[in-house]
Formats: sequence, C-alpha cells, structure tokens
Amino acid sequence: MFPVGVQNGVSVPNFCKPQRRPIADLPRGLHSPEEARLRCQLASLYRLVDLFHWSQGIYNHITVRIPVDGRDEILINPFGLLYHEQSASTLVKVDLDGKAGYTLHSAIHAARPDLRCVVHLHVPSVAAVSAMKC
Repeated sequence: MFPVGVQNGVSVPNFCKPQRRPIADLPRGLHSPEEARLRCQLASLYRLVDLFHWSQGIYNHITVRIPVDGRDEILINPFGLLYHEQSASTLVKVDLDGKAGYTLHSAIHAARPDLRCVVHLHVPSVAAVSAMKC
C-alpha cells in the first residue's frame, strides 16, 4: 500500500515519499534491555545520517558494540537496505570475526575496546578533498 496524499481535494497515491517503518519495532522480550536500547539508538543514527544526506554511495556502515555473554558482538546494517529503512529489528548482529563490510569495523572494535560506536561514511565533500593532490 502506498502513502496517500491529497491534491485538489482528491486522495492520490504519493509515490515520492517512502513509507517509514518505526525505529523501535522490536518484539518485547526478544533482546536484553541493553541490546534493545542500542538497537534503537543505532537505527536512529542511521536515520539521522540519511536526514543529513550523508548516506550517499555504497559501503557506508555504522556499528555499535554490544556485550553478549562475556564476548563482544557488533550490530550493523544489512546490505541492501537504505538508511531510511533501518529499524531496530533490521540490524544484524555479528561477532568480531565477521566478513565483508564488517571486516573494517570488527578490526577497529577489536583494536579499541574503549570505542562503542564506529561510523564509516563516504560523504561527498570528504571524498572530494581526498581526491585532491596536495
């Protein structure tokens, strides 16, 4: 079902505005209170990054460390979902030996246990500066 807008008093489908899923869409009791809080905060950060148009390009990730039974795991976005589509339930939990897009983040989290969150973006202004010969 598409969102509906009103034009000249007539309800019409609005194909320009995507439907938003709620950020805090976790079923009760599925995660610890700490993990549920971190999932909601991370999903909120993904939405903020999208709001500021910092989600352009591909291979951008934001991760957060969560302690699980004496070991650390990280939450990260699944490949294929846009930042405005992220919610607490869509985030993927991986261990620090993760593969692909998780490799950079797992290495940083492993090397710096004091860090809770890692953000890796390809913001156009930073990409432009990095392409300059100085």
